[in-house]
Amino acid sequence: MQTPRQKYTLYLDASGDSGWVAPNGTSKFKYYVLGGLIVTPEQESQMIVGYNMLMEKHFSLPLSKPFELKYTYITSSVKEPFKLMTEEQKKALADDVFKLIINLNPILIATIVDKERLKNRYGIGAYNPTHYALRATAVRFSMTLKGLEGIGEIIMDEDKTDLQTFLSRARRGDLTIRGWRYNPRYSEFLEPIINSLLSTKSEDSVGIQLADFVVKTLWFKYVYDKGDRFSQIEPLFFRLKGRRVEPSVVPA
Repeated sequence: MQTPRQKYTLYLDASGDSGWVAPNGTSKFKYYVLGGLIVTPEQESQMIVGYNMLMEKHFSLPLSKPFELKYTYITSSVKEPFKLMTEEQKKALADDVFKLIINLNPILIATIVDKERLKNRYGIGAYNPTHYALRATAVRFSMTLKGLEGIGEIIMDEDKTDLQTFLSRARRGDLTIRGWRYNPRYSEFLEPIINSLLSTKSEDSVGIQLADFVVKTLWFKYVYDKGDRFSQIEPLFFRLKGRRVEPSVVPA
């Protein structure tokens, strides 16, 4: 009897938009970031327990608890109850979220699309940055699963119908980008990834909420050159033969 393979879940979130920067568009941001954390069922159980303890610690009254945690909610302080917290309380909350991520010891994975470089290199044939990021991330997740001899699934925030359709095309052998000025080195059919791209509300998913902290950490590093939090989670990004290969900035 064949030994069952370990299952892994990749929780993904994104930051930025798919628009082009000037002179090709009106987007204000050069980068689009897609990333998250890969966890086993055992780690997921630990994640939920740790999250609940964190919420009890920082929001003592049930009515004061937020529906979900997002890094920008803490840093921007525009939503209750975050805007009622002192700077010390907000820092302590963020510190505990990052401690939770670090103690879980997940595998972190992320794709950072340099939209300016992408457009300049491929011109009118430039691929949609959101699809490009999902393709690159899904391919590397599949390759990671093969190395781990496991199977996995991908879960994102709700309302990702276009991305679900895009990823499901891989089941028909249509994931690899082919066309003018694109010459991918590998064909990848995502064999270890089960199901299609799954979606759920972020407020109902601890994994997606933690993925938000990972993605926003990369966003602050690459967009605003603020890397303090990145240095905390940097050791968790996937390594191949001791060399860190994540996050991946594309095109190279």
